[in-house]
Amino acid sequence: TGTKFLIQGYDADRMIVSLREGMVSVKHSDGKCITRLNPNQTLKYDLSEDTSVVVNEDVYKRYAWKDAKVVFRSDPMDEVMERLSQLYNVKIIIKDPEIKKYTLRATFEDETINDILFLIKATSPITYKELPRTIDETTGDVKQKTFIICKRK
Repeated sequence: TGTKFLIQGYDADRMIVSLREGMVSVKHSDGKCITRLNPNQTLKYDLSEDTSVVVNEDVYKRYAWKDAKVVFRSDPMDEVMERLSQLYNVKIIIKDPEIKKYTLRATFEDETINDILFLIKATSPITYKELPRTIDETTGDVKQKTFIICKRK
């Protein structure tokens, strides 16, 4: 019943549904209603644990990619890095769990992943290292670009 909504399912065990306009009912495969969303609400659902949480937020950040923007609104750094991993098809490893406590509010437009990480580094107490790409000798596959995120000392 929603007129403008977004479903993110990058991970087989997690799903995110965000509603901009209208109404969305989210149901289990058995037809049981999980929740109904109103505008500017997001459902984060963990299929493996069968748990869900609904948050009120500026949902524009979830679909800003269609305007060639990457938007964060006081998002935890682990969610920031996860979204950047998905958007740029890179692997980002957070080495220090304390980094997950930090939040980011920013809008990026036309920046590369290197530009974004450089700007995050300049405005928060983190540093990062880019690992060189490797080639799998047996298959010839090129490994994903990988970044290691650490707390600045």
